[in-house]
Amino acid sequence: MAVPVAIAENLRVYYGSALAVTGVSLAVAPGEILAFIGPSGCGKSTVLRCFNRLNDRVAQARVEGQVYLNGVPIYAPEVDPVAVRQRVGMVFQRPNPFPKSIFDNVAFGLRLGARLRQSELTQRVEQSLRQAALWEEVKDKLTQSALALSGGQQQRLCIARAIAVQPQLLLLDEPCSALDPLSTERIEALLRELKSDLAIVLVTHNLPQAVRVADQTAFFNVEAGCGRLVEWGPTPALFSQPTHPATAAYTRGQFG
Repeated sequence: MAVPVAIAENLRVYYGSALAVTGVSLAVAPGEILAFIGPSGCGKSTVLRCFNRLNDRVAQARVEGQVYLNGVPIYAPEVDPVAVRQRVGMVFQRPNPFPKSIFDNVAFGLRLGARLRQSELTQRVEQSLRQAALWEEVKDKLTQSALALSGGQQQRLCIARAIAVQPQLLLLDEPCSALDPLSTERIEALLRELKSDLAIVLVTHNLPQAVRVADQTAFFNVEAGCGRLVEWGPTPALFSQPTHPATAAYTRGQFG
């Protein structure tokens, strides 16, 4: 395994005094997709949001343990959460394009974080749309509203927006759950291409999707009312030879 881009070490998340998820130690390397699977309420999305400190915005949420991004402990007191989020892209369950043009959606983060000439900005927008497999569909519509795109196109636009700032890590929280099978297939093909340039963590309830796209898979479950990482490892092994009975039961569709 290559040197990890991100490492979670003894991660625990509380909401007030209630322990929401615990026992999380795992890593994701460049060129790799790590999938989080498990039943609803087991802490998958909560853990995902620890990697870019989005839980900081949740009232009464508290994170213990540590997450390292290229060796830097992102929960250290001196680390700026905004700086972390500039290095970690995030794509949510439902497409959330801004009420702006297609071009301005992709350029949004670039304008905030980089001083680029207009020619450079235009080049980066095109590059990101090409990487997101969307350029050919929108190249003549860049000034039109992003809200006019289909759901699948909007999600690929959100991916283009996320990768435009060249993050080191890309987080996706069930990005295909609201999409039709054809759009899902396009997103999966896109993720397989994108992983050559960065590390990806994907939350999914779609077990065949995890099998198709993930190099590593982590299984979370609810035990004694608390989310817990049960096991993680290479996807083929976790699905064919899991070490924990709960993993075997879940991957066989016996619960969840």
